Amino acid sequence: MDAFTFPQRWAYVPSEDVRYRHSCTAADGTPLYVYAWLEESGYMLTTTQNIRFQEEIVVELATNDFQQLQLHVLNFFAQHGGVGQAFARQ
Repeated sequence: MDAFTFPQRWAYVPSEDVRYRHSCTAADGTPLYVYAWLEESGYMLTTTQNIRFQEEIVVELATNDFQQLQLHVLNFFAQHGGVGQAFARQ
């Protein structure tokens, strides 16, 4: 996953977070972002870096269980037709 930093604050997302974009889109073109909190446990998977609507949140996990995160990532790709194209490196 590629790390991104954003100076703005978005709805649903506290300012003390770390955001990553998966290196590939899903086969249907949907991107996947992972948010990790600096001060709390847990992850959030979203379909956008700029969360505006609850529907853009795929799942929220209350713990830092990496295996659970991996299962949700695999499930996301399965629901979106598999792994698609890789993002170009910037």
